[in-house]
Order: sequence, then C-alpha cells, then structure tokens
Amino acid sequence: RWRRRSGSNDFTLKMFDYSKTAVKRAMKTITEVEPITAVSFHPSGEFFLCATRHPTLRLYSAETQQCFVSTIPKDQHSDSITDVCYSENARMFVTGSRDGNVKVWDGVSNRCIETFTRAHDGAPICSAQFTRNGKYVLTVGMAVCPNYGNCPPIAV
Repeated sequence: RWRRRSGSNDFTLKMFDYSKTAVKRAMKTITEVEPITAVSFHPSGEFFLCATRHPTLRLYSAETQQCFVSTIPKDQHSDSITDVCYSENARMFVTGSRDGNVKVWDGVSNRCIETFTRAHDGAPICSAQFTRNGKYVLTVGMAVCPNYGNCPPIAV
C-alpha cells in the first residue's frame, strides 16, 4: 500500500500512499534518533528496513510502525549504516557501513548470516545491492572500484 518513502537528515521517515486520488494523500511519519541514510521496502510492502547514522539496523512494520532489531550485538555494524537493500525474493537483505563491512541478513529471522569484513580494504561502503538472481552482491566503497562478493544461496 505504501508506495513512496522519504528519509531525511532531519531524522524523519515519511511514507506516502499514492494509490489515493485525493489531493492530500495519507502520510505516516516516523522520527528516528539519527539521520536516515537508506530505506528498503520488503516486496510485500508490509515491512521496511531503515538505515541511519547509527550502527543498529531497524526493521519496521509499515502498518503499525513497530520497530524490530536483532538482539544479537555481533549482528550489528560498528559504525553508521550507509545502504540497505532487499533481494528480489526478500529471503535476504544486505547492508553496507562506514565500518567497511558488508553484511548479508536472513530476511525472515532478521539475523546476520554472513559478514564480508573489510570488503574494500576497510574503506567505507557507499552502496550494496543484490543482483537479480540473488547470488551476488555488488558493493561500492569510497574511492574504490565496484567489487562482486559471492553470497551463499539460502536454501528454501
């Protein structure tokens, strides 16, 4: 249902429903504790991931705005998260961080299943995206050329 979202340096995340024809569209706002750096909606539209300048990744319910985080401290990054992206089938998602690490997460349990430490020789990660088939992650580090990391496929 929520089709557009906007994250900002003012710590707010806004969701817009463009399915309504009215001039004033329904909007929900979430206030975070840090500036928002990236957002990725689950393909169902029911959940979304929110990356901020904080090392803890947040998973939100789009309908209730309830926040979920992994309770395992080692799952989290050690510096701000710069990008987050669901795979096309939503079985996994990936995060990149200023700590130089890329993490692949289980899309159901919200647990980190693989960490690529110092993916670009420790340079901060600017972007992390899955390929369409979900087998690879394309990452970009600051002042470094793109690098393909082989991600283990998740058995259904």
